Amino acid sequence: MRTNIITINFPQGCGGHIAGRILASSPNIAWYNHKQNGDNPWNPYMDDPSFSRLHFTRRFKEDSGRGGIPPVLDLAEKRNMDYHRKSIEPWLKKYYPKKLLYTLHADLPRTRDFFKSKKHLVIIPENMDILTEQWMNSTYYYFVNADNKDFTYGDLYNQYSIERNIPIRECVKEDLTLQVKQYKQDVIETDIVIQDVSELYDNLVCEKIMKKLELSFDMERYLRVLELVDEYTHL
Repeated sequence: MRTNIITINFPQGCGGHIAGRILASSPNIAWYNHKQNGDNPWNPYMDDPSFSRLHFTRRFKEDSGRGGIPPVLDLAEKRNMDYHRKSIEPWLKKYYPKKLLYTLHADLPRTRDFFKSKKHLVIIPENMDILTEQWMNSTYYYFVNADNKDFTYGDLYNQYSIERNIPIRECVKEDLTLQVKQYKQDVIETDIVIQDVSELYDNLVCEKIMKKLELSFDMERYLRVLELVDEYTHL
């Protein structure tokens, strides 16, 4: 498999798609420019209003009829879909030498094994209370499966709450804590780790991270993405 791919592994609710848009400001990234995502990473997501305007899907304008780059790992498994390496090889070949982005919640060893790449950005938050609050304000309202958009993560965790006999917020915090703990155990020296997506708002830090990911840094494009981020996060 070609290695022109970068994965961003992160717990739900901590801004992985924001990180994706910021990295996509590099001209070395092939932006998913389907109409719902906009022609550029600084254009807001305009499809499903239940999702953040900073969200994006894995679809290109010219390939819209093919349904986008197939989901893999956790993205495929939650939809009960089979997946394999060969399914994404044509996409990697078509857009080479530009790199493609995958945002994932999958564990790190399986991500490395599947993509056969050492280029990973990992977001590992330290404050579980803040992460839980972010989850409750975002992921809670998102549907679990595109085939049933009426069933949200809030509905799912309401079921977990009943099963575990603890409040929804505690269920969420427990699961996020376990995921973060696992990420901490599984990171290796080639992983690029940040604690919060806001670290990428510092252009010097971002440029350094892009260099590690073998991406060129374009200040003008970078600032345009940050303008979008500021508009929809008010940070």
